[in-house]
Amino acid sequence: MLTGSVTTEFLPFIYGAYLIVISKKDGGIRPIAVGSTFRRLVSNLCYKQIEEVLLSSFKLKQYECLVKGGGEAAVHAVRTYLNNSFDGEVIVKDDVKNAFNSRSHVRESERENFADLSIPITM
Repeated sequence: MLTGSVTTEFLPFIYGAYLIVISKKDGGIRPIAVGSTFRRLVSNLCYKQIEEVLLSSFKLKQYECLVKGGGEAAVHAVRTYLNNSFDGEVIVKDDVKNAFNSRSHVRESERENFADLSIPITM
């Protein structure tokens, strides 16, 4: 799986998912995708092998990435700053370079740090 040697016929079983639909109280539906347990196990084992490299490569670009409670910590830090800021200070949030997720930090980091593990998946 990690070397890209999975046969084309077997790919849907590994990378596919069963779709279950659950009715919501308001009459809408909630789709739930259940993926392969085997794929998740392999992914988790691989992640543990490269966790430190991932942490160091993402920490300057993604503040919440791979940090438990990172999103909440960022929100609290901004609130604290705003509550204690002086006149004339502002916070600017700019997402122009990555508008609509047009740029993938994950893929960039993968190419920089894990070129031997970067496997294009096509179905």
